[in-house]
Amino acid sequence: MVRVIVDEIRKFNRAVTTAVQLQKSGIHFMNFTLDLAAIILSSSFLFFAILYIGAGALLYRILLTRRTYQRQAKHTTSDSYQEERRKNTFSYDGEMWFHSMEPAETVILSRKNAPLHGYTIPASEPTDRWVICLHGYTGAPDTMGPFGRKFHNSGFNTLYPALRGHESSEHRTISMGWHDRLDIIDWCCYVIKQNPRAQIVLFGVSMGASTAMMASGENMPAAVRCIVADCGFSSVWEIFAVQIKRYARLPANPFLLPIYTMALLKDKLDIKAASCVRQVKKSRTPILFIHGDADELIPHAMMDDLFSAAGCEKEKLLVHHGRHGESANAAPELYWSTVKSFISRKLSQPQLA
Repeated sequence: MVRVIVDEIRKFNRAVTTAVQLQKSGIHFMNFTLDLAAIILSSSFLFFAILYIGAGALLYRILLTRRTYQRQAKHTTSDSYQEERRKNTFSYDGEMWFHSMEPAETVILSRKNAPLHGYTIPASEPTDRWVICLHGYTGAPDTMGPFGRKFHNSGFNTLYPALRGHESSEHRTISMGWHDRLDIIDWCCYVIKQNPRAQIVLFGVSMGASTAMMASGENMPAAVRCIVADCGFSSVWEIFAVQIKRYARLPANPFLLPIYTMALLKDKLDIKAASCVRQVKKSRTPILFIHGDADELIPHAMMDDLFSAAGCEKEKLLVHHGRHGESANAAPELYWSTVKSFISRKLSQPQLA
């Protein structure tokens, strides 16, 4: 009897021991499973983070650094490009005119004490009338020569800033006009300091037009009498969205988020806040909006958005068959008669306080 009882006690102890071991094994298995899941999740997050940052860095380098301008500048020196360029006599002759005038290199300090570079071509006769000519994306001051030549022949002093990340600019990044908007106001203040009776026109093409429109929403000096914006975009985010959809067939969200993040980190550039539409709503400076209906880069519908939003005196001109930046070529008489009429009327009006 005692032996039977002892055997039963031993069996019970073995059963308890086995149960405890199984429980421990289960706990170890659960812990292993949780650890494995944590490793997989952390690896996936790390991979996603690396991919996100890498994509942002690549897009930023391609689109918003000085290398972007340098690649285009190198391309423009090729024989094939120059041969094709000569066929566009308006652009080619205008650039040749710019260099033949031996423009004076002009350097000023911005409100943040950063050097700003540009070129000045004075009028043939002394005048208080100025046009600040703003070039486009990957362009340079001399690409505004065709337009500057027209204004020079009409008796204006002309000034050609190098926008950030372009030509002689010392900035290493391109801000698509957003940071430049404050630089342009500094250029206006420079002109006023040199010529206190100055009457200033801002004239921009493509990104240069958007730069002028972005500046219009700031505390613009009263000496700036009007703006001519030829084929500008409505916002940086929107023009990037158009391009990524057109060339990669991808939606802006989420594919623009990496460059949005990188632009904030690298240059404090918020491509969503960089909006011409928001800026022209605040503008008190009259604006003439121009766009070609055959623009292959910036949809002409953006001009309608800008025109509707503008809170200032405004006019618009849609040029039939005008490609990007080529409206002056597509309909030269209409283009220049509209521009000159608009500017003449705004310069003749009393200056706002």
